[in-house]
Amino acid sequence: IVFTEADFAEGGEFYNDGQGWEPIGGNGSTTFTGVFDGDEHTITGLYCNRSGNGAQYAGLFGNNKGVIHNIGIVNGIISVDVNSRGSMPCAGGVVGINNGTIYNCYNKESIVISSGQDEYRSGNCGGIVGRNERYGIVDSCYNIGNVTSDYGGGNAGGITGSNCGKINNC
Repeated sequence: IVFTEADFAEGGEFYNDGQGWEPIGGNGSTTFTGVFDGDEHTITGLYCNRSGNGAQYAGLFGNNKGVIHNIGIVNGIISVDVNSRGSMPCAGGVVGINNGTIYNCYNKESIVISSGQDEYRSGNCGGIVGRNERYGIVDSCYNIGNVTSDYGGGNAGGITGSNCGKINNC
């Protein structure tokens, strides 16, 4: 899949009030629980910018409890800009927050997490997963994209920003 700038511009199919791609599995109230096999394909030019109050998860997938494998994310930007106390923003190339399994995936795009308010701390951004939860597994993945956090006390990492699960062969 190759996205163009026009896809995310005002009037474009994925404009979505300037937020671009709506992650599969959305935020906290919706979770992806299926199996996604990218069949070794890539997604190029993905633009996903979640912003606002509450839990914000950005990536191809927002909240995962399923199985995601064999996909590459290339030449785009995934970002979260949060402006509410107590929120836990998570941005990842493949998944924002993970309690499932991700394997044989890679990221080559920029991941950014920011906050206009210094007191909002606890964001997570990673090349593959923003936050890998207790039951999350990340296996045989790699990241060569830029990962940036200007989120006060936030966490940033090449594979995952925060990890409570398992990471193997990455």
